[in-house]
Amino acid sequence: MPTRTCKVCGEKTTIASKDLKYLHDATDFICSPECVASKIISYKDTFSGPPVKSVCSLCIEGKDTDPLGRTAAYSWKLGKAFRSEYEASVAEFLHTCAIFPVYEKYSFNVGDQTYTPDFYIESPYNCFLEVKGLFSLGKRAKLTAFLNEHPEVNFILIPWILRSQFIERTNTNREDW
Repeated sequence: MPTRTCKVCGEKTTIASKDLKYLHDATDFICSPECVASKIISYKDTFSGPPVKSVCSLCIEGKDTDPLGRTAAYSWKLGKAFRSEYEASVAEFLHTCAIFPVYEKYSFNVGDQTYTPDFYIESPYNCFLEVKGLFSLGKRAKLTAFLNEHPEVNFILIPWILRSQFIERTNTNREDW
């Protein structure tokens, strides 16, 4: 089975071949929720200007379902709705680390489309997070285009293979809608 080395702690992780589809070669591999938090903190004060001009906002704060009508997960701890339980768990975990992400605040022009990362962590970190499950048709190419067109952006991909670790660490009762 293939291995990946965490860009934060240097630990080697064996990845099942069937799970390689959840990773993206253009992003750093990060092995755990704690390493995600450490990577965010490493961005502290590395970017001096505003992140990017917002081109649209898809924030679903305060709603039980997202604007497109897809099922959302509600975090009672944070009092917010998210598109998935995984996203809710990531947000809850980051709050326990005193990192306060803003949900779907900014979108970027990517060719003739827009790309909206799941979370933005404001100053002093100024980084974007994408909580990613399976890369559906076109999503991998869109992310690659985003990374190529916006290399100045601090970006962390949190792949599906970390899902159970985030959920274990938050261990909250959450109602799926």
